[in-house]
Amino acid sequence: MSRHPLPPSARPSERSLKECLITLSGTPDEDPATERCLIEIAELTAYLIDAVTCASIDGCPEDNCTASLSVPLFAGRGRPLAALDLRSQDAGGLAPLTASVLAAYEDDLPDTAAMIHDGLCPGAVELVEGLAGAFDVRAIIQQAIGMLIADEGTTADRAYALLRSRVTKPGSSLTSVAAGIVHPGRNLAECD
Repeated sequence: MSRHPLPPSARPSERSLKECLITLSGTPDEDPATERCLIEIAELTAYLIDAVTCASIDGCPEDNCTASLSVPLFAGRGRPLAALDLRSQDAGGLAPLTASVLAAYEDDLPDTAAMIHDGLCPGAVELVEGLAGAFDVRAIIQQAIGMLIADEGTTADRAYALLRSRVTKPGSSLTSVAAGIVHPGRNLAECD
């Protein structure tokens, strides 16, 4: 696997991304050049595509996968910090999960039930519900950070640090403290 958190500052290869992809498609799987080509593809992707900040290649040729889904994961600050990469040998079977995950990103859906597509197994439903819940938590934390920025006249980083510093009581969490800022007087146990 090759991971590049930020695009390289200098072009990582003389070859084009197109050339690397075409070369890889004609390279025997067991050829030592395959690994170098995969690394070049990740590096060039991160360097050349403006919207890409991280490119990774995860090899598993023996699993015969025909479909994949990448789900960004985030912690308290709300920024993506990792991706849950799902691969399947059943593209049709992964399609309802893909549609449900995409629906979880929509702001205009009335509730989590609207995100659940037919054909999801219980584990997939749990993943989608967890993702929807994570977005709800992120919204509360981001709103609290915004309120701290306004109240304290500070930066987002400093507001996040202030929020974290308020998580001091046993049993309190970033979520409950943020909810206490956003919804003063509300039962904070409802927010965890």
